[in-house]
Amino acid sequence: MKTVMKSIYLVTALSLPTLTAYADTESTSTTPSSTPSSSSTPSNSSTPTTTPATSDTSTSKTGTSSFLGDYQCQRVDAANNTATYPLTVSKTGDTYTLEWDNSNGDPVLYGTGVMHPNQTNVVASSFWDPRKPDTIGIQMIEIKPDGSLQSNWVLQSDNQLGSETCTKSK
Repeated sequence: MKTVMKSIYLVTALSLPTLTAYADTESTSTTPSSTPSSSSTPSNSSTPTTTPATSDTSTSKTGTSSFLGDYQCQRVDAANNTATYPLTVSKTGDTYTLEWDNSNGDPVLYGTGVMHPNQTNVVASSFWDPRKPDTIGIQMIEIKPDGSLQSNWVLQSDNQLGSETCTKSK
């Protein structure tokens, strides 16, 4: 088990800079939609570089609270195999715990994630399969405005992307 945990930390440590760089480039293309939230602050000029930072900070509590809860997710691997799992997201300190369960309520994946410091709609997560300790992966999760989640993931032993779409349970 120690080897598995070391591998998880290694994958996470090596992957977070790449994931946050990806988040920075992906979110810059969607920042114009967040400019209305900064309209309440008068300024001498409206520069695009300062507006996203202002709107991101003002929504940090909203992004955090909207991520917590239960979801119904569909995962698709690179071979187009699909699996449907419920996902529960909880928060402990500055990290998030993710648990995907099977139809019997048994965990099929555990994950640990952190929210991007400047973009409260992006979470980077590592995950692993408790039944197969050598199955370890990373995932980049985007929290959509409607509360759904969209993500890409990859296993440590693979170089092909999978995807996941989750809708929030009522």
